[in-house]
Amino acid sequence: MGHSTRWRGVWPQVLVAVVGVLVSLVVAGAVASYNRQQAQERFERHAERIDKEVRERFRLPLYGLQGAVGLHAGSSDLQLDEFRAFIEALSLQSSFPGIRGLGLVERIDRADSERYEAYVKARDDASFAIKELTPSAHAQRYVIRYVEPLRDNLAARGLDVGSEALRREAIERAIDSGSPTMTPPVVLAQDGRQSPGFLMYDPVYRHPNGQAPRTVAERRTHLDGVFYAPVVAAELLGNVAALA
Repeated sequence: MGHSTRWRGVWPQVLVAVVGVLVSLVVAGAVASYNRQQAQERFERHAERIDKEVRERFRLPLYGLQGAVGLHAGSSDLQLDEFRAFIEALSLQSSFPGIRGLGLVERIDRADSERYEAYVKARDDASFAIKELTPSAHAQRYVIRYVEPLRDNLAARGLDVGSEALRREAIERAIDSGSPTMTPPVVLAQDGRQSPGFLMYDPVYRHPNGQAPRTVAERRTHLDGVFYAPVVAAELLGNVAALA
């Protein structure tokens, strides 16, 4: 029997074997690709849910600040008892996890510090005292006048947030832009565990002739105060990484 005759008999078997191997490789590749695609899709869905949840949680402080801004708009002279009642009605601990409180920062000239301190003592609380995070010589101070609930924020009341660089930069950026801003991670004065947190600021202005200030110069001139929210990052984000 010649070689050609022998190959004619073997060739169909070889062809079937080769086709079988190729099909197996194609199927294996398709399965691996499908699995990778499924894993990628699961990862993307998971990441999307986490991203959505993180964004929503970071909006929580803004909701509280917006409420405080609305309170300010409806009051010609915001009083401590009025602000305290507003914070109590918010039920911060249950409705806004991670947010340690809401407060009002007022800008004062350093030269007026004693007069301002005496004014707040007489009007709000005899124990009020201005203090600094770090020694500062800035001509203008940004002092926390109100912060509620006070029991959770006593260490922050009277604090000149402008005495620390990161806080000062964020609050002045808020004032100049007229929009909410956030500090980089900082250690909060009211967090005894010294865990990372951040502060959100939202400015309010006096509106001469009913017109909102439009320029940086006008915003600086007509500033009436800055509402702020101290937020503990771990409490705000909680179990967000476990969402699947």
